[in-house]
Amino acid sequence: MMLVGEMRCKETAQIAFKAGLTGYLALATLHTNNILNCLQRPENLGIERALIADTLLLVLSQRLVRSAVGGRLPVYELLRLDETLQDRLRRQLATDELFAPYPGLYFRSIAQTAERMLHDHLVRKEELEPILPIDSESQQ
Repeated sequence: MMLVGEMRCKETAQIAFKAGLTGYLALATLHTNNILNCLQRPENLGIERALIADTLLLVLSQRLVRSAVGGRLPVYELLRLDETLQDRLRRQLATDELFAPYPGLYFRSIAQTAERMLHDHLVRKEELEPILPIDSESQQ
């Protein structure tokens, strides 16, 4: 296993992705605005899309919010890269084509997670407002 605190430069990104290619479980952080940028950021650092496709398995994006029971809880987005998404990455598709829905796509958005947390009374609506717009019909 390899843990990379943050991928900020080409050298660090190359080390992490090559470790993943050789069979290591490489965990790393990236500072991006959303989960879609997590696939673009390594490319901006000089990592080829084919290498990203061959090594990246799961992307998690999170924001922390105050919980109803004290402390903080993550509100997250989750994307699993399956063979279809990996193939789309290799073919250099544009972002809208890359994430066009297909059977088997596993993507959970921050909005879906937030709605579930509201439903389960884990957070209050007010705590989620800075992160995303919440439907007025949602439970508090």
